Amino acid sequence: MRTKIRIQQPLYPKKEPGEITQKIEWVDLGSQNASSPPIYSRCEWLKTYSNRNAVEVMQSDTVMSLDTATIKIWYKEGINEKCRILLASGKIEIPYEILSIEDVRARRHCMYLKLQKFKVGM
Repeated sequence: MRTKIRIQQPLYPKKEPGEITQKIEWVDLGSQNASSPPIYSRCEWLKTYSNRNAVEVMQSDTVMSLDTATIKIWYKEGINEKCRILLASGKIEIPYEILSIEDVRARRHCMYLKLQKFKVGM
């Protein structure tokens, strides 16, 4: 397991008076606030072929490419479909949303996460 990722969960701060929509802050799993230093985990990025897994979708006159991937990580308590994965690629962190979680044989040893990344085009 060599690939460096961050697992983040949404944090909903209190709404300010007069605020219409609630802002979402993303914090690393195990942190209490967004100002904490990043917590990195390691995972195994399973072989996927972008041509086979990428799907183009037309939505509101915009072409969106849905790129899926699967990763294997050691079991971590608190990971759910509301969380997101940030893939550390150099100085850039690429966000992926979690589509499904598989706890292998329910032994709490390792997990497979099916991820999805959006690319918006013209």
